[in-house]
Amino acid sequence: MEDRHTISDPRPLVLEKVGSDDDLPSWEVDIIRDDTVVVDTVVLNNENLPPRTNKKGKVVWRLPDSTDKLPSFGTDDRRRILDI
Repeated sequence: MEDRHTISDPRPLVLEKVGSDDDLPSWEVDIIRDDTVVVDTVVLNNENLPPRTNKKGKVVWRLPDSTDKLPSFGTDDRRRILDI
C-alpha cells in the first residue's frame, strides 16, 4: 500500500472549515494513489498526529504552532499519515 500511495503538500485550514472553537492549527493533505487518483483527504492537527518522540522522550518532530508555516514530512511521518 505504501508504495502506491503518497501524500500531497499540506494546505492550511481556516477555523470555520474545521468547525471547532479551539486554536489548534490544522492542515489537510490528500492521499494520492498512483500519482493521479485522490483516494482521501485527511485533516492533520496535534490530536490525530501528535509529536513524535525518541526513546529518551525528546520531541524529534511536531506540527508547527501556526498555520503560517507549512509542516515538512519525513519518511516516518508520511507513514504515520498513511496509517491514519
